Amino acid sequence: PMRIAERLAKLRLEDATASVQKDKEMILKLVSEMPGGFEAMNGYLRRNIAEALRTMQEVFTSELESLLKMLDIAEQHEDSKDGGDVILDLDEGDDVLAESVHV
Repeated sequence: PMRIAERLAKLRLEDATASVQKDKEMILKLVSEMPGGFEAMNGYLRRNIAEALRTMQEVFTSELESLLKMLDIAEQHEDSKDGGDVILDLDEGDDVLAESVHV
């Protein structure tokens, strides 16, 4: 994923290729006629890619934190040697995840 992000960070629409040369010429013409041209379009694409990456980071971080909490609870339970059920109550924003895990 990081290699893809690095390539996207260097994205320049004017360097793009197309399977049909006529399509490439049409796209290049349309973008060059837009206010701000390629600079504006490249900036727009980079901002949207950056926002998507930030969203991915937030989701990953949230899921990782939940997993670590579950592992910590399971480890604490293993240390206590109850042999019973552990109730996990993890806040997921507006949703609450509650699971019973038998260890």
